Amino acid sequence: MGTRKPNASHEIYHRRDCLGELIQIDGSHHDWFEDRSDKCCRLVYIDDTTGRLMNLRFSETKSAFNYMVTTREYIEQMHKKTRDL
Repeated sequence: MGTRKPNASHEIYHRRDCLGELIQIDGSHHDWFEDRSDKCCRLVYIDDTTGRLMNLRFSETKSAFNYMVTTREYIEQMHKKTRDL
């Protein structure tokens, strides 16, 4: 067996340097409230630098509209925090 070449199709990923520089957004459907409510979608915004939860919202569906509402909420929240510094 020879040495193995690195896979050229996968670049090495480097985390960002500054808080808020890159936010990972994910939505997942689940029975989050264990039969106490209807199934819903959890939308989470996580900072790439720190892994910190930046925003969280439960919605009925995983739709472009709900992503836009949650993104606006996140931007307004971050604007308020930076304005108060």
